[in-house]
Amino acid sequence: MGKENKLIGLTIKGISLHQESQLPVIILQSTDEKNTIPISIGPFEASAIITELENIHPPRPLTHDLFSEILLKHKFRLTSLYIYKSVKEKYYARIYYKKNLRTYSMEVRPSDGIALIIRHGGDIMTNLEVISDNSNNFWLYEVDNLSQDFLFLKNNNTDHTFM
Repeated sequence: MGKENKLIGLTIKGISLHQESQLPVIILQSTDEKNTIPISIGPFEASAIITELENIHPPRPLTHDLFSEILLKHKFRLTSLYIYKSVKEKYYARIYYKKNLRTYSMEVRPSDGIALIIRHGGDIMTNLEVISDNSNNFWLYEVDNLSQDFLFLKNNNTDHTFM
């Protein structure tokens, strides 16, 4: 199996604001806590992720909630999100979902994939190539120091702590 094919599990470490753009950045950490991947996301996707992690349910479903409910109603089950490539801080991902014995996949923005996968309890995965592409990322130093702009989240649905 090649370097790019070895799968590495990821968890959500937290959400921060990029100091220059003031846009949200989701921080993903490898399950062995040795590697961190920052991904810029839009404010809408950040809101969708935060509301689910904080177990906040608006009176009417948001877009990610609605799509998630459609999948469930038609007996599709999201199984995983795979962030398979990065090119100049742009990430590429696919969601994998099942119905009965058939497996499907679809290209998605990582932020949309994360917002959906946390609603279904599936895995977030990447490969060594994406991890290696982020080895010199400036965010690694800021995440380790836990800047005051870091949003601390606690997910009541699992044993994981999100920051």
